[in-house]
Amino acid sequence: MRLIDADALDNRVLTTTYTEQNMWALNLLSEYIKEAPTVNGWISVKDRLPEKDEDVIIYGKYIGASGTAYPEMLITDIDEFVHSGYVPIAWMPLPEPPKEG
Repeated sequence: MRLIDADALDNRVLTTTYTEQNMWALNLLSEYIKEAPTVNGWISVKDRLPEKDEDVIIYGKYIGASGTAYPEMLITDIDEFVHSGYVPIAWMPLPEPPKEG
């Protein structure tokens, strides 16, 4: 597998001049790039959020009564995470479960 900078690729795709006929396919490619899973990395909640009811690993902070932020890492639904008083910073999809045998 070859790791690439998906943001740079997406930018290159969208800033190159193409005929109108090719733009539909390039816009679709751009969406696929944005939705591609991140390998060994966190996705910032500023970039995008997980799908509704998708179980993910979320990194965030919990603000205690004293105002102190405590870092946390939880596996949960992002809506449940926020309703529990946590502020999400980044997330990643759950890895594939191990194969038997």
